[in-house]
Amino acid sequence: MQGWRACLIMLFVAGCSEDLRFPDLDGDGLRGPEDCNDQDPNLGGEEIPYDGVDNDCDPLTPDDDLDGDGRTGDDDCDDGDPNKGIPEVPYDGIDNDCDPSTLDDDLDQDGWDLVDDCDDTDPTVGGPEVPYDGIDNDCDPSTPDDDLDGDGIPDADDCDDTDADAGGGVEVPYDGRDNDCDPDTKDDDFDGDGFDLEDDCDDSDPTVFSDAVILDLLAVDLPTACDNRCTLTVTGDVDLTGTTSDDLSALWCLIDVGGELIVQDTLQLESLNGLQSLTEAHGIVVRRNASLASLQGLRGISRLVGDLHVLNNSSLPNLSGLSSLNEVGGTVSVVENNSLHALYGLERLSRVGGKLEVRGNDSLSDIEALANLMHAGEVAIQDNPTLFKLDGLEGLKGAVGPFTVSGNPSLYDITALWGITSFTSDAEFEDNSSLSTLEGLHRVGLVGGDLSLSGSHGLNSLVGIRGLTRVDGDLKIIENQALRSLAGMQALVSVGSDLVIEGNTVIDNLAGAVQLTQISGSLRIEGNTSLESLGGLGPLTTIGEDLIIVDNQSLNNVAGLSEIDVGNDVVIIGNSSLGDGAAQNLADGLGSVGGTVTITDN
Repeated sequence: MQGWRACLIMLFVAGCSEDLRFPDLDGDGLRGPEDCNDQDPNLGGEEIPYDGVDNDCDPLTPDDDLDGDGRTGDDDCDDGDPNKGIPEVPYDGIDNDCDPSTLDDDLDQDGWDLVDDCDDTDPTVGGPEVPYDGIDNDCDPSTPDDDLDGDGIPDADDCDDTDADAGGGVEVPYDGRDNDCDPDTKDDDFDGDGFDLEDDCDDSDPTVFSDAVILDLLAVDLPTACDNRCTLTVTGDVDLTGTTSDDLSALWCLIDVGGELIVQDTLQLESLNGLQSLTEAHGIVVRRNASLASLQGLRGISRLVGDLHVLNNSSLPNLSGLSSLNEVGGTVSVVENNSLHALYGLERLSRVGGKLEVRGNDSLSDIEALANLMHAGEVAIQDNPTLFKLDGLEGLKGAVGPFTVSGNPSLYDITALWGITSFTSDAEFEDNSSLSTLEGLHRVGLVGGDLSLSGSHGLNSLVGIRGLTRVDGDLKIIENQALRSLAGMQALVSVGSDLVIEGNTVIDNLAGAVQLTQISGSLRIEGNTSLESLGGLGPLTTIGEDLIIVDNQSLNNVAGLSEIDVGNDVVIIGNSSLGDGAAQNLADGLGSVGGTVTITDN
């Protein structure tokens, strides 16, 4: 008891370094709570790093991995930093292996950190594109390495890689670039004639550079007409009268004639070759060319505003050079071409605004090439001695203007006219000696002018005009030597001017006009040597002007003309079989007569 107190006193007075309350059995100088194991002098107190002893008797307290990164000893170059002590991790911003020389963000050691290096595994790329080094430095194929001006031409072939409008080697005409970087090399005057492309119609030929427009062109101008010219437009006429050339190749540049193209009175000219560029002309005249055998050269013409005249070309066999012609605003005349045997070449012609005249072509045998013709202002088919038929005119339908078919001695068939329903003006079928029938006119109901059926010695019937109801002008039936009656005129009601029945040598009666009641002009019956009777005119009530019955030697029966009103004179002369007495009875049986009555030599 005394010892314990003495110790307390001594601690109080002098201090005491040991807690005498706890023994130190292992003699390590640690007592009580400070010594976690008082049986082992190596244990107790705070953990001492790296001594290989669990000083604090706590397995969780690290002895040799203070940063807790799972690495110990030599495997951890910095045990105070869990981010260090491992192999270098690229691009994490940490010196993982505690070696400043080990790169963190330039693995390929090309001097470009990751932020500037598009491929840090390849020391040959990275950074901005370096022109002309053959490397895709920025890893972008669209960034040019050897075409900095972006003109599509690499540096090796580009004389100026800073200018997209220059470079490329050999000069390329008309591309707007100085390809060879030589301002003296022309880009738009390739032929070097001093005319840039915009002013040069042919930049491949230094002798040709202009599109010319002139007023007129004559035969004397022909040899030089296209000199220095690509095209030639003539606003007036091209008159080649009397040219001594055998073709028109000197006019290869002619494209437009504002007036007429006139080719006439030539001796050597054999064709119109050379005019292939011509596409426009107001009118064309081809006349009296003794050697002309072809119209080739006019194939570019599809339309004429004016006329087409092909006249007196004695060697011309056809019209094949006109194969593109579709429309003529004026007249088409094909006249007196003695070697012309067909109208081949007019197959596309569909409209003639004026007159279609086919006349005096001695060898013409058919007009079938006109099969597409739908309209003609007037038609005249005349004096073609070897023409047999009108096949080719089937396209003419409805109302048709003046129409003449005359002087064609071999013509025997007009059935191609079946589509015509009326003639708006005169219609003449004259002097076609082989024509025996008018079949083809059966749908014609009206003739707006004169209808002349004359001089067709083979005509033996009028049945072909069985649909005719009215003629507004004269109706002439003259010198048809095979005609025996008026049968076929049964629908005719009126004649607007004269009805003339004359010189039909075998007609013996007038039967057929069973509905004819009015003739506004004169009725003339003359020189019908076989006519015996006027029977058939019974329904007739009015003759607006004269009644003339003259020189019908066989006439002996005038019954049928009674009670007719005659507006002017009555003349009955020279009917040797009638007798004046019978003639007087005829006159007395008429209705009113507005003029004089003359009866003699009957």
